[in-house]
Amino acid sequence: MIVLRNSTGNQHVDSILRGLIRLYEMVFPERIRGYYLLGSYMDASAGAMSDIDLYIVFKQGFLNLDEEKKADDLREASALLSPIRLDILLLSEEQLQPEDVRIKVASRLMYGEDIRDKLPLPTQEAYHRYITQWPLTFFRRIHQREVLHFPLHYPQPDGPFYGYTTITIPPWYPPFI
Repeated sequence: MIVLRNSTGNQHVDSILRGLIRLYEMVFPERIRGYYLLGSYMDASAGAMSDIDLYIVFKQGFLNLDEEKKADDLREASALLSPIRLDILLLSEEQLQPEDVRIKVASRLMYGEDIRDKLPLPTQEAYHRYITQWPLTFFRRIHQREVLHFPLHYPQPDGPFYGYTTITIPPWYPPFI
């Protein structure tokens, strides 16, 4: 039985998390370091359209590409089963970047070993470089381009908010109900 180290305060969400963790623990025994909740269910600000933001951190590195693919396949299958939209990020400890401070300063451990105190904080310069890349990532996603050519034009010049309300969701993800 999976016992969460923390509760979201929502029994339904806690039950989904226990089920997800149990599945990952069955498929990847002794391979996952910890499960970290972020976002609105972590800070009790969830609304009707909120998703469950969960980081699953594998010990050291992925053993091979097959293990990483299997984890990704399980993520996709879990999304199809969950009544609440899931946003699961799969990482190995080797892939953790000090510049991405979300696990260290903006998460809650739900299950497993807590490594947050072992994660270093980045230098201010490194963090600034990292965080200033996020708008470019957003614009590439909205404009559906790998390379941006400036000046940028609105994604939908005649649309409401000029197209900046577009939500990009992987094609395999079930639609909102």
